[in-house]
Formats: sequence, C-alpha cells, structure tokens
Amino acid sequence: MASVSSSFQPYRTDTQSNKLYLYFWHTYSPVMYSLYEIDVPNPLPPPPTKDAQDEQIINPNHLAPILQLKTGEYPGNMCCVSLGSKLYFMGGEYDIDYPCIDEDVKIKYKNVKRDIFPRDVYIFDPTTPSLLLHGTAMNSGKSWPWAFVADEKIYVLGSNFTTDIFDISWRKDSELKSLSLFEVYHPKDDNWTILPNPPIGNVETRWVGHAVERRKVFFITWQRGKERLYCFDLDRGQWTKHITLPSHLRNVSGRIEVNEGTLYGCYHNTVAAIAPVAKEEEEEEEEKEEEEEEEEEEEEEGEEREQEMEEGEEEEWEELEEEDELNIQQQQEEDEMCARFKNYRRHVISREMGMEAIFNVPQQLQSSSTLLHLGSRCFCYVMTGMPPHPKYGNDHAIEDDKVRVISIVIFRAVRETYKEGATRLFRAKFLHSAHYAVKTSFPNEGVIHGCFSLGWVNLACPLVLFFINPAFLYVHTI
Repeated sequence: MASVSSSFQPYRTDTQSNKLYLYFWHTYSPVMYSLYEIDVPNPLPPPPTKDAQDEQIINPNHLAPILQLKTGEYPGNMCCVSLGSKLYFMGGEYDIDYPCIDEDVKIKYKNVKRDIFPRDVYIFDPTTPSLLLHGTAMNSGKSWPWAFVADEKIYVLGSNFTTDIFDISWRKDSELKSLSLFEVYHPKDDNWTILPNPPIGNVETRWVGHAVERRKVFFITWQRGKERLYCFDLDRGQWTKHITLPSHLRNVSGRIEVNEGTLYGCYHNTVAAIAPVAKEEEEEEEEKEEEEEEEEEEEEEGEEREQEMEEGEEEEWEELEEEDELNIQQQQEEDEMCARFKNYRRHVISREMGMEAIFNVPQQLQSSSTLLHLGSRCFCYVMTGMPPHPKYGNDHAIEDDKVRVISIVIFRAVRETYKEGATRLFRAKFLHSAHYAVKTSFPNEGVIHGCFSLGWVNLACPLVLFFINPAFLYVHTI
C-alpha cells in the first residue's frame, strides 16, 4: 500500500492507557479533517468529584490533532470506520473550487483529472509512523457515505444526491447516477463486492444513522424532510422498503449501539436508550401513535403515487399477478419491521449515580456528539462545540471561532428503567470524565464524525479483576 500526503504526529506508546480516536470534519477551513487521540487511564481511577469536574471544565487540558487532511486534497464528507486496529476513510466528493482551499492545493490539482466521487480508500494505522496508506479502492465512489462493520467486514452505503445541491452540472449529475450505492469490503480477500442498491428510487436520500441488530441493519434516513427507516438483511442480502420512523427513534442520531436488546444513541444533548416496556405501558400509548403513523403513511402513499405518475410508470396486465406476490411479501417484511420496535420506547439518561456529569458541561454553540460502546454495557459519550460569546452568546455568537471544547463521559448502563411523571429514564453509573480545549490557526467550525477505540481488546489484566473493578470491563466492540 502506498502512502499519501497528510500531516501526522508520531505514534506514542503508552502501556498505562487506552486510546480513543475522534474524527472531526471542518466545514469552512483549509483543513477539512482532524483526528485526535485521547488517553484514557487503564485502569480507570475513581470517578472525579463534582468540584474536580468543575475545575477541569474551567481549565481543560490542551489537545492537538495527530492527523490533519487538507481541504481540496481529500474529498469532502468522507466517512470513517474502524476495523481491527485501523481506521478506514472513504467516499465523499471533490470540489477544487471550494472557497477555503489553500492556494498551493489549487495549483497542485489545477490540471489533475480526478473523479468527482473518488473510489479511494485511505487507511490510518496508529501503530506505525507512516502517513495515510492507500487501501484497495471501492468499485465506485459514494456521495454522503455511511459506513459500518458487521461480520468483520466493512459496509459502505452512499446517498443519491450531491454535497452541493446548487451544482447541477451535467458531468456531476451523470457521474452520480452511475454510482453503485452499496458495497462491502472483505479484508481476508482484500476486495470489494457490490451489493443491491436500497429501494429509494429517485427520492433524494441521505443516511443519518444506523444500528446493527443481530442479522439485520436498520438505517435512519432523511427523505423529503422526514426521517424514515430501512432495513438490510445480512444473510439474505435483501432490503426492506422504508417505513415511517417510529416516534421513539426520532432525533436519535448517528451510530446507534445495540446491547442486550436495547438501543443506545445520542439524543439532542444527552443519551437515550430505546428499550422495551411492559405491555400495559405499551397499550396506553399505542392508539395515539398508530393514529399519527397512519396519517404519515397516507401522506407518503400520496407522495409515492405522485412520483410514479411523474416518472410515467405503467404496469403491464400480464405482470400484475407476479407484482401482487412481491407486494404481499414486501408488506409482510414491512409488518415485521414495524413489529420489531412496537413495544420499545425512548428513555433518557437519569441524573442519578453521578450522571450529572453529562449535564454539568456548559451548553456550546454548533455542538455535536457521538456515542461509542466499549463493551459490557460501558459507553463513551463525546460532546463538542464552541464556547458562546460571554455577552452575545444568547444570539448564537461564538467567542472565538478558533477554539473548540471536547468533553468525554464514560458510564455503565445498569439495565434499569423507570418513569418520573411522563418522562421515561434509564439508570447509568458514572465512571470517568475528561475535558479538552483545541486551539487552531484556522476556523474550527464543524462536527464530530465518530469516536473509535482501537486495540482495547488487548487489556493486560488478570481475569479476576473483571469482578473487582468495573473499569476493566472496557473491551472494544464494534
């Protein structure tokens, strides 16, 4: 594998800590991506007191990136996923006319012909001092890609619209329509295989979340301003047409972690658990939710009929019987998908057992978050944003666009839910927190695109300690 250009700091070996890797995308900057490495003590010390947390929030640790990729040199909106001890970057879109590109990059690539949606795959291995490596290329590029790992393979799913919605050039539109949206990487054979495209038709679709649950992958997508749910069966290699997203899954974004039948994800500025409830609780809300979903389904059916008319689709009489059979099968699959989450409800994290730690962090502007399952119901919640102006912050004014704060909170879900009034909650035990400040020479606006734990399976500790200190329960799970 050949190395490629990037800014990289040598890998540090520290046997007294595990490491988290945070992947950021900068929106308006000559640097498009930054990768940060955070040391997490191993074993974890006792949870910090409220006073100690406040002190660290006021005086956060300095954090510098270990890897930076320049705008224009790499495609915009690359996704990132971890497999084994490596990070893989792929997909996205080149735009050499992007206004934040440094002049040296423009000159370097001015006469270089590149695909708008490149097939390139880049690999970052923190155990080597090398720069990024070129991996085996995909069969086709991916716009607004979404990646995940299942069965020790990398799956990447592309969207069917361009980053720049105002750019309707013939070349870009033609190249976008020629892309295969879905494929899988087999690391043992070092090759990519094209998979069936999702049944999205010509509806503009952007993937915004996913959950791997047993042998099925559920995807949350934005279509026509609405969130919808699709499902891919890993065994059959088949898609289930979308259903309206159940209300308890709405606004749960990013990678949704599944553990022991419960789904955990970021929900606004906190964490939510989508967990089953008792039958009597389910029946109380079922009627109201069914009415809301029926209204949305009627709207969607009307939209689909309009689309079919616009596309001039006509059914041949001799195909009706076959289509009816397919429709029946499709309806059964959709019913199964609806039933899968029927008795599930959203529970927000409780403030008990030290979990005030999540809520103690001052609200930041342009904030984003991500959640990572570390194993054995232990999770790392990452929050990041930009400090508001002390005087004009209420008007969404940023104090310094070159400063960003990052906070991590590690906790263990205890598999207990309860209700306070109309609010459902789940309990978790606070284990660890840390706070950082990042100062850059360029505007630091953007969002976090993922948190990864590489190599956490190799914890060198006696097995008996798993029953003594919950901190040792941290093992890497993807």
